[in-house]
Amino acid sequence: MKARVRDPKIEFARLLACMGVVILHIGHVVGRMDEPVFFKALRSCIFADPVPVFWMITGFFLFGVTNYEKKWKNTIVKIVIPTCFVYIAGYLMADYLYGKLEGRGVVDFFVNYLSPLLLAKHPTIGVVAHTWYVIAYILVILCLPIVKIFVDWLDKSKVREIVFLVVTFALLVGNDLTYNGLLHLGFDGIPVIIGAYIFIIWGHIVYKYRHIFYKKVFCIIMPILYIVTNVIRSCYYIYSQQSKGEEAAIHITWWTTSFSIIVALCVIGFSLSLISENDTKFNRFINYLSGFSFDIYLIHPFINAVLYRMGYFDEVTKVFGDNPVISVLAALIVTFVIVFVLSFVIAWIIKKGILCIRTVLKRIQ
Repeated sequence: MKARVRDPKIEFARLLACMGVVILHIGHVVGRMDEPVFFKALRSCIFADPVPVFWMITGFFLFGVTNYEKKWKNTIVKIVIPTCFVYIAGYLMADYLYGKLEGRGVVDFFVNYLSPLLLAKHPTIGVVAHTWYVIAYILVILCLPIVKIFVDWLDKSKVREIVFLVVTFALLVGNDLTYNGLLHLGFDGIPVIIGAYIFIIWGHIVYKYRHIFYKKVFCIIMPILYIVTNVIRSCYYIYSQQSKGEEAAIHITWWTTSFSIIVALCVIGFSLSLISENDTKFNRFINYLSGFSFDIYLIHPFINAVLYRMGYFDEVTKVFGDNPVISVLAALIVTFVIVFVLSFVIAWIIKKGILCIRTVLKRIQ
């Protein structure tokens, strides 16, 4: 199978999702006690769904795989190995980030720290909590041969595709109304595989009919639909919080909701309609920057954690005045730029370093 040429339309959606992840995690620690209730709910909802975008983009190409051995090898090289280095870095930085911990060493690293991986869960240190997605992706790839049989069956009939879209969306609506009581979706094990494959298969179907979104009118429709959806979602979140409690309401901001499907479609549809297919400098820049999206995803929580350790988040909103809405928005924007740029620079240095090492090794041989 030939290497896939990067499509700037899709890479722009991937880049937006990468930025969304960074803002999402910053939003967890940037805020003020006096924020208006609706504003806090809206900003929590509006940046809640970068993961569904990633899952849908995965579905664009996943079921075209025919050489499973090659796919699994690529997953090990491009996903598993970098994540292993992140686990090592997280363990080594834990004393600095969270205070001196007892009993740390080689035995503790393998026996205690990495032991959750045996249950397909991420290690317990907070700075690597985001790797639940990596573990979920690995589980998805392992299940690919089985799910591909079902998708091949779906592909034989548009009616089957429509039924799948309607049924899965209805199930997610029901799950939202029962606060995850219907499907019990989650972030590990079988629940995460089910949730991920719903979005992946949606992505597969959307990609088949992607030319629908090439019309420029979707540059206007999709942002409006994005905002309207999240306004409704925010209202439902506040209602749920007041009537059912915070624990029930928090599900509304998970990536496993019916809102998430609409939001992910908005991001992808906007990208497909906005970005041209021409070979321009801007498109090449998008492709280049998007090539670092996974590296930025792995690295940015470390930047967040260091800033938190330095007391940055306690002070940042105070710099931008007394208005809670303006100060929080300004703090989010400034912090996003800092974290994203630093993550990119570190990722670039690491990649260049690896390239230099490979070049030296080749010359030695």
